[in-house]
Amino acid sequence: MKVPRANRSVLIEPPLFNAADLVAASNGEVFNQVRIGDSSLVQLRALARKEILELAVNYTATVSGHPQEVENKTVALDTPLILGGHQPELFHPGVWAKNFAMHKLASSVGGQALNVIVDNDSVAATSLRVPVGTREEPCTERIAFTQPSFGMPWEAVQIQNTAQFDAFGVNVANKMEQWDIEPLIASRWSAAVKSRQAGGSLVDCLTSFRHQTERDWGIDNLELPLSSICETDTFHVFLIDVLQRLEEFLHAHNTALAEYRKAEGIRRPGRPMPDLQSQPDGWLEAPFWVWSVESPQRRGLLVSIEKGDMILADGEQELGRVSLDNMAEELPPKLKTLYDNGVRIRTRAITTTLFLRLFLGDLFVHGIGGGMYDRVTDRLIEKFYGIKPPPIVIVSASLWLPFAEQFEVDADREQQLERQLRDIRFQPERFLDETSSPDAQSLVARKEQLIFQQHAAEQRHGLSRSERRELHPANRERFDEFQMIDRELQQLLVDEREAATAELANVRQQLVANRLIRDREFSFGLYPEQVLKEFLTNLF
Repeated sequence: MKVPRANRSVLIEPPLFNAADLVAASNGEVFNQVRIGDSSLVQLRALARKEILELAVNYTATVSGHPQEVENKTVALDTPLILGGHQPELFHPGVWAKNFAMHKLASSVGGQALNVIVDNDSVAATSLRVPVGTREEPCTERIAFTQPSFGMPWEAVQIQNTAQFDAFGVNVANKMEQWDIEPLIASRWSAAVKSRQAGGSLVDCLTSFRHQTERDWGIDNLELPLSSICETDTFHVFLIDVLQRLEEFLHAHNTALAEYRKAEGIRRPGRPMPDLQSQPDGWLEAPFWVWSVESPQRRGLLVSIEKGDMILADGEQELGRVSLDNMAEELPPKLKTLYDNGVRIRTRAITTTLFLRLFLGDLFVHGIGGGMYDRVTDRLIEKFYGIKPPPIVIVSASLWLPFAEQFEVDADREQQLERQLRDIRFQPERFLDETSSPDAQSLVARKEQLIFQQHAAEQRHGLSRSERRELHPANRERFDEFQMIDRELQQLLVDEREAATAELANVRQQLVANRLIRDREFSFGLYPEQVLKEFLTNLF
């Protein structure tokens, strides 16, 4: 499955009309086959929907700009629920396309779309790449909206420099002015600023900017941070079940990974994710992250059994212990105490989609990377829960930022010019004809004669070693004359060589420029609003 890189291209697999059938199929009896604790998965899904949809409506109201309108929204628990999610980044339009596909799918089946904001993931960047330079030599410059926070979970990042944050939209717009582009962020960053002024976190602010734009374009997806989902009662049931069966989960997880690597021909053991580790001293690595407000760097959650107790740790210190025989009663209040003390337990990538697909949604909309990743999740669901995994749809798209017109040049022309220069050096006679000077024609004739002599000299069958050695001086003399002729012929092609060299440099420069002009990774915030709206709202 390849990324669609052409301008205005889209990938949808399976097509949306088939995906609607998948939604209906996912609501069958498959979830009745699974029991977790004293409840069936069907019962737990109903509980999860009640908890999470209520949270989602309330959260969406805070980021929508129209709180009363959203607060009055009701979603029936048996409504088909279409899920998707991404980190709260200012991502490129191809990622944003998922949100529009979710809305279209939900509308087509009379359902509701919920976008899960993956705020437990670590921050990769707190700035945007913006094109600068010239059309001939474009480059990028980074503009920050807050302080660098690399490695911290998104939910832990606070806006420290409010002036920098508030001016971000204007700063980006000023840079884009040279391309005669008024970016989306210029007119809509005010939503992020208002969220900050109302006490919103960085995640809330970035979500407000994106969500209010979607809402104005007719997209009524609900929003909810994953961190909120990880504090629900239903999630705690999931967490307890995995921890109680951790050895079984670890085996199923690592087996699923091994099968995936074999099927995909992946030899590196850490891809697409590392195995969960079983340490010699009895500690098992659980598929969850843990971090604290005091030390907001994610670490793996570790579990050990000692004298009938389960001990939780983060690799540096013990977090708490509960009785194995009474985990269902003891762990939830223990988690509440940990939370009150600033400790956060969150999903990893595989347990994120595992929980959302099994406990909440009817269909999950992925990008290409997430869709490939979730092939491991599919195997894990089959091995750990013994059921067929719920369906997914993969969506991606490309829209080039229209800051400069691309050059009409391609790599074929570069290769042609490279061959031409190579031939001028080693086969200059190819560029001469009967109109060339008598001296040039004489040199070409002599070169052909030398080639014939060399071929004859290479017929050494039946010669002794000493006889072959006697040929060396003549061979060397021929080679030297051969090179001398090439140099003289090259002097007749100085103009051709200079022209080809200049054109090759120009072609290479244009190819480098085109790579940036065709870059699909620029943030959606840099695009003109009408270009984005027309593309995304008409994709599906």
